[in-house]
Amino acid sequence: MRKKYLIPFIMLFSLLCGAANSDPDENRQANKCQNYTNAPECNELQEVDNSALKKSSTISVHSVPKNLQNGNYNGKYEKSEGLFHIEREVSIGDILMVFVNILLVYITWLLVKITRVQYFAANRPEIKIELFNHKYVGDNFSPTFWYVNIGATEAKVTNIDYNVFLSDGGDLDKNLIKKSFDISLAPGDRKSFQMVSNISARDLGIEVLKMARGQKTQTILCIGKIRYSDKRNIFRETGFCREYRESTTEPGQWVKVDNSDYEYSY
Repeated sequence: MRKKYLIPFIMLFSLLCGAANSDPDENRQANKCQNYTNAPECNELQEVDNSALKKSSTISVHSVPKNLQNGNYNGKYEKSEGLFHIEREVSIGDILMVFVNILLVYITWLLVKITRVQYFAANRPEIKIELFNHKYVGDNFSPTFWYVNIGATEAKVTNIDYNVFLSDGGDLDKNLIKKSFDISLAPGDRKSFQMVSNISARDLGIEVLKMARGQKTQTILCIGKIRYSDKRNIFRETGFCREYRESTTEPGQWVKVDNSDYEYSY
């Protein structure tokens, strides 16, 4: 339940509680007195116990029939086109009951809200990067990665943004190449995505040669993010940052960069 609906709901609930707490016997007694005051039921009002009524009523006589003027009844009478009825004042107990009902409604609303949050947290899609490798497309270095939906519901992939570049350890905030998609990924499904770069085989060979000479080298970095939505159209992101480490003796491999600004999931 949204907060903007909470106050009207509480007011309606309080009115219903007030209607449920009204005394039906008093209402029926008042209806029988509609044909003025000669009805036997109206005469019986003189016999009401004054001590019991003092707890919830006050003396306020607007127009009292002659057959009730000599009585000591402390109720409140009101004349309106021949209708005499009793009006009860709200007691402290009635006020406390209203506050208790409001508190119960608020606690119930909180429990429902917490339950909804827990349900959707457990039943949501979540995309994870599974594997990185690369190949050459023509003369250009082309990384490829696989991503999988490890969540409990379907994910709709809308964007994959990325950049592949040579880095000397400086600023990683690069302009990303944006790709739009409309891919539905059921729980457990995986897809691959191939990226392109301006890094050639020659560029990579130069960096390997520098490494062999003990010179400062640049590394290949791949940063990006996957944007997707769930069935409630709530958008989420998975970010990634991988570094390609080449060696003179071993094949190169992709290593996750420990940087929460680029490695994240929400």
